Amino acid sequence: ELWKRAYRPGIPNQIAGVNALDDGGYLATGMIRLDDGRMAGWILKLGSDGTVLWQRTYPRGKSSVLRRAALVPSIMAGHEGRGFLVLGDSTPADGGPEATWLMAVDALGEPLWQRYFRQPDFELSGFGLMRNEDGRIIVAMNAKAVDGSGHRSHVRMLILSPRGVIVEDES
Repeated sequence: ELWKRAYRPGIPNQIAGVNALDDGGYLATGMIRLDDGRMAGWILKLGSDGTVLWQRTYPRGKSSVLRRAALVPSIMAGHEGRGFLVLGDSTPADGGPEATWLMAVDALGEPLWQRYFRQPDFELSGFGLMRNEDGRIIVAMNAKAVDGSGHRSHVRMLILSPRGVIVEDES
């Protein structure tokens, strides 16, 4: 055992994913309860020994969680340093079905852009995230039918531009 840490900010939280970074540190994603009772997306940037370098909460809709992350050497022209893509889910405030949530953040966790993928007849839950060397982003999500109208649950794969614009949508 090299090190062991507990992250107890005093309110309910959950780490849903951990990514090793090329600087020896880690990026942990998950959710944390806010004062108003909602769950918010949560990112912790950890040093190589598990020390918290920074953490940020991202409240979205009625409830949200971040599950996956991908390192991005350069999010977009004009931004120096590394950034991250993070993927999760958000329950919309308008009462619609769950949406897949993709966000790009800079090296300190400041949001650069975010996208929500929603369908009126399906709950969408993101489970896979990858970034190609050419900048394209691949998102995989489960699409679960929310009513008995005969719609079938399935997996969707989106190919996105480096700024999160849909280039291709396969189901």
